[in-house]
Order: sequence, then structure tokens, then C-alpha cells
Amino acid sequence: MPQLLNKKLIIAQIIPSLESGGVERGAIDLAIYLKKNDHQPIIITSGGRMINQLKENNIKYIILNVKSKNPINIITNIIKLKQIIKHYKIDILHIRSRAPMISAYYASKIQKVKLVSTVHGTYSINFLKKIYNSYMLKADYVIMVSSFIKKYVSNNYSKYSSKFNSSNSQIVNRGVDINYFNVDNIDKSRINKIIDQWQVANLETKLIFVPARFTSWKGHEFLIDALNNINKNFLCIMAGSSHGHDQYLARLKSKVDNLELSSKIKFVDNCSDMPAAYAICDFVIAPSIKAEAFGRIPIEAQSCQKPIIASNIGGFLETIIDNKTGFIFDYNNIDDLTLKITNLLKMTNSQLESIGKVGRDNVANNFSNDIMLRKTLKIYLSLAL
Repeated sequence: MPQLLNKKLIIAQIIPSLESGGVERGAIDLAIYLKKNDHQPIIITSGGRMINQLKENNIKYIILNVKSKNPINIITNIIKLKQIIKHYKIDILHIRSRAPMISAYYASKIQKVKLVSTVHGTYSINFLKKIYNSYMLKADYVIMVSSFIKKYVSNNYSKYSSKFNSSNSQIVNRGVDINYFNVDNIDKSRINKIIDQWQVANLETKLIFVPARFTSWKGHEFLIDALNNINKNFLCIMAGSSHGHDQYLARLKSKVDNLELSSKIKFVDNCSDMPAAYAICDFVIAPSIKAEAFGRIPIEAQSCQKPIIASNIGGFLETIIDNKTGFIFDYNNIDDLTLKITNLLKMTNSQLESIGKVGRDNVANNFSNDIMLRKTLKIYLSLAL
């Protein structure tokens, strides 16, 4: 065991871009954790605004077009990754996306380095896509972010999943930094900044927060229909980036206007200070109509002591304790969602706070960043023996 713990590794994570998102956040958190534990992290990416966080933490990064799915680019990257592995003496490559996985798979075979993949989501399963997707399961070690994903892999890729066991695969739930997502650690200036941005000063009703990029499967339209059924006062903040789905966002705004809900539903840009946003809301809704592989929003909300309402599909079922830390609704049942929202709107502040405290404990005990990072490092060390 001492030999295992003293082994210092050079670990390169490959991620298509570092623009925004939970997968990207997790990759950066892992790099910082590795450095603190005296390993050498490297991130290979095509770029993005989160590069600044790597600079702030003095994390080595390499700009390479690992985002493109162009076959020529994928082949070219085999050669480039082979050179990078050799030059930096990389011990382990960790891949989180399919296109760079193909390049990394062949480069790792040539250079004889260990390959780790994380399956972060479900993929299309037509014949050609299954061949493409299957590269994610050819790694020396496969990490799956939830039991839902493990079941998906088992059901759709039996050729590979039948070979998985405790020595070459594992569920490692995604985690959050419970110190960062902690309402007790947020100063008043951050709170006031969000209040000013959202223009919700002196609000005399409950504030509902829906953080989700504006794409159809996130369930915004479904939620709007449910909110239209509610007679009680509330203000719902829908915050996110359209990520090229501008027409969808325009449709949502038009729907809200047509239903005369503009005084109750407000659309705002992607929030840069999520803990402060959680702090000023009363509860959170994740209304996805398509299963999420894991879903960070429920664990972020619970870490910030906020009740969460979420659909009964995908990873949400694994992170929310129904009727204790939040409430699960039938993703295809507007009446059920309406009822869950109405019940929370009726609750007193002390009742909401009581649910929030149980949620905080749930995340601290099961879904903290520390748990995720320790498990991942243990996998790396086991491969390096």
C-alpha cells in the first residue's frame, strides 16, 4: 500500500472544450486535486473560457483540436497525441468524449499507456453509432457516472459490458464542492449582485429557480404549462444559455407572453455565481423530459440547502431522497408537477429550511467532490501498479 500511495503520476485528461458545463467543471476540479496530491495533471482541450481557471491554478494545458468529429482530424490527432504522450511521459490518459476517445485509444496502444474513460451520457444506438460509441468501452478502466448509465451500457453494449467487473469498471458519481456550494459561505455583496442582475429586490413571494440551458429536452415548456395551472403567487427565474438554440428560447418567451405569465416567469442569462443564485431562491426545479445521466443541479441545490423538484427519470432518482430532500414527479404528468410545486409554495420558510438541511447532509455524505476525486485517484493508482 505505501508503494501505491507514493506513486506520482502524470495524468492527462482530454476534454473537447472548456467553455462551460458540469463535465468541464469536474475535469478542472480533478486536475486541481491531482496537483494538490503531488501528481502532475495535464488537460488537453480545444480551448474555452474556463482555461482561465487552469491558469489561475497553474495547471498545464495543451491546445489541440479534440472537439472535431472530422475523420481526418481524428486520425491526425492519433499522431499528435502519440507525440504528446511521449514528450510529457504521460502515465494515464483519461477521456470523457467519443471523438477524442478514438484518437486516444490508438495513441495509447502505440505508446503503451493506460487509458481511462468516463461515460457521461447516453448515445444514439443505431448500428454505425454503436461502433463509434463503443470506443468509450475499450478503455483499460471504464467509469460510469450513475447506476442509470451502468444499466444503459449493460442493456445496449453487452459485448463489452459482459467483461466489466470490479477490476476494470466502477460507478463514480459526480460530485460538488460542498464548501463552494454552501449558503453559509456567501457574503452579502454576492447576494446583492444577483438580486440586482435579476431585479428581484423586495420580492414578496416565493422565488423558484430553474437553472438549465435552453434546449427542448430540459423541459421548460412542460414546466411553463404546469406553472400556468398554479393560482398562487410566485416568481420563476429560468437561467441558462441558449447554446445556439435561440429559436427555442424565443418560442419559450412567446409562450409565456401568450399565457400572460410574464410577471411570474423571467428569463435571464447563464449565471456565473450559482451558489449565490441558490441562496436567494426558495426551491429549485429540474423538469427534464429526457433522462439525464446524472445531473448536477439536484446535488448543487441540496448542497445549498434548497429543496429540489425533479423528474423521475435518469440519475435524478439516485441523488434525491423523495419526500425528504426533494420531490420526484412523473416526467409525463403535468398535474403531478403542478401538485408538487403547489405543495412547496404552501410550505413555511422553516419547513423549506428543514428539507434543505437534510439535503445538505445527503450531498455531504454521498455526492461531495472529495468522494468523487478520491475514488478517481484510487483508480489511477491501481492502474499504475
